[in-house]
Amino acid sequence: MKKQINEMYAQINEHKSYLRQTDYKVIKEAETEYVMPNELKDRRQFARDEINRLEYEVELIIEQLEEDEQNQEDVY
Repeated sequence: MKKQINEMYAQINEHKSYLRQTDYKVIKEAETEYVMPNELKDRRQFARDEINRLEYEVELIIEQLEEDEQNQEDVY
């Protein structure tokens, strides 16, 4: 499960990196007449959705690991 968590964190970091790399276009749109392509807006929204989904899944896995550890302690 820890390998799975690490893989999920890697995906989260990729999505966050993409958002950071494209933040300047959001700022440019807010400050100028530039219109950001819908494809870029959609991809940024997808990245945010994936970050939220993956973070939630990681949280569930960690909770399960903690619960399993607690149950093992109760056995001993």
